[in-house]
Amino acid sequence: MPRSGRWRSELSQVALSRNYEYPEGLPDRRAHKLLVRCMNHEIDSTVTPDGYYDWRPYVSSLMSGSGCPLCAGVSRCTMAQAELYASKLQLRIVAGQETAGSYAKLRAECLGCGRLMEKSCASLRDGKGCWWCGKRRAASKQQLMEETLVEACANIA
Repeated sequence: MPRSGRWRSELSQVALSRNYEYPEGLPDRRAHKLLVRCMNHEIDSTVTPDGYYDWRPYVSSLMSGSGCPLCAGVSRCTMAQAELYASKLQLRIVAGQETAGSYAKLRAECLGCGRLMEKSCASLRDGKGCWWCGKRRAASKQQLMEETLVEACANIA
């Protein structure tokens, strides 16, 4: 087992390379859990007081390469997080469990077209919104590209 100074400096390097903070400082022993704050993504302030994701891994897990569960997409999703992700996608959560797992289905309504759909928190986190509105936007983009191409050809001739 490395001496105390060595693993402390290794943890400092982990914090620098992954953009983590240790709000409570480093523990006395390597076997302890420590509070780690991931600064890579902001979350709604109802989840954590200052808007960042906190979790408690063992020091040895962190040093062996384990990282932020939210960045990896394996953390459990709270309703506050699901509602935040949905609002960014123009969706409104209608029904769901209070602490839904990443792949538990939540019932959502599209604010654009009014359709109801089932979405997992993982798909909301990945930015997958309303399928029907997405198809409509893709069709309008295609039409715009075709009109631009026709205008360009007309200007050439």
